[in-house]
Amino acid sequence: MTLIDDERTAHRHDEGAAAFQALATAAAGWGALRAAVELGLPDLLPDAPTSVPDLAALAGAAPTRLAQLVAVLADVGVLALDERAHVRHTPLSRALRSTDGLPLTRLLTAGWADEAWRGLAEGVRADVSPLELVHGRPLFALLAADPAAAEVFHEAVATGPGDPFDEAIRSALDLTGAARVADVGGGRGRLLAALLREHPGLSGVLFDLPEAVRDAVPELRDDDRVEIRAGDLFADRVGAADVYVLRTVLHVLDDAQAVRALANVRADAPAHARVVVVEALSDDEAHRTYAAHSSLRLFVLCGGRERSTAEFAELFDRAGLELRSVTPTGTPYHLLEGAPRLSPRTDG
Repeated sequence: MTLIDDERTAHRHDEGAAAFQALATAAAGWGALRAAVELGLPDLLPDAPTSVPDLAALAGAAPTRLAQLVAVLADVGVLALDERAHVRHTPLSRALRSTDGLPLTRLLTAGWADEAWRGLAEGVRADVSPLELVHGRPLFALLAADPAAAEVFHEAVATGPGDPFDEAIRSALDLTGAARVADVGGGRGRLLAALLREHPGLSGVLFDLPEAVRDAVPELRDDDRVEIRAGDLFADRVGAADVYVLRTVLHVLDDAQAVRALANVRADAPAHARVVVVEALSDDEAHRTYAAHSSLRLFVLCGGRERSTAEFAELFDRAGLELRSVTPTGTPYHLLEGAPRLSPRTDG
């Protein structure tokens, strides 16, 4: 080996060490964030800058150890330290509050969800959701048995205030000529409520599991244009509509389940109906990082994944639908629009 070879090897090792250090730093930041949530720091920290000892007293924590934690939280932007080393809020710490924070942060930092990552290696080996391996049952069985976890989950996946993609998705959704829209797997119905506000001539159906629709937004419960239907997408019928919207529903399902869900919608769809699936695409180069990270989180929590355009076309076809268009929204999400296939499927 020459001196040049030695230098190249040393350079590669230096690059590897730097990359590893960056990941280790990120891991420490995530661990610090989880600890901050468990200690209740986003809720306990007053609006005015507060000394570490005073915050420690509020949290029931050791001041010296809390100072170590706060130093990392400030480094990653969860909290901030002023010139007097007093702790103050950041936009992220406010988003982590249990009352008025962003629901998705409460899901991703929930103990039962975070613990699922311990099963990732075995899940990759066995092709089983890590959450199921760690907790002994799949996600929706866990939610059915744990109302507190179900509350966190359904609030996190609901659209509405705080959802950075909601307006762009609604703007891209073409409801021309539609009189009735079905929000399939719509949770608490915030998407449907927004669509009905924007299109007063519409009527709508909110369809989801009983534990999701029982907390439907009051705006829908008080609207005589709306039918709230509790049911199982694999077994119960959605009913007739002009447009069916499935927003981030299929990515929590495996391929066979996704086909069953689409076929169930297809069974009630009139010939003129449109089925609009809203999902991130794994082959969208502009949002590749988002899709990759989202896909891994889905696998950890429920065995799901993000799919490519071609994979969605195959799912549509197997369910008796024809994928006719893919509309970008300027966000990681696309609108994949299909229609009932009128001619029989021909294989080969």
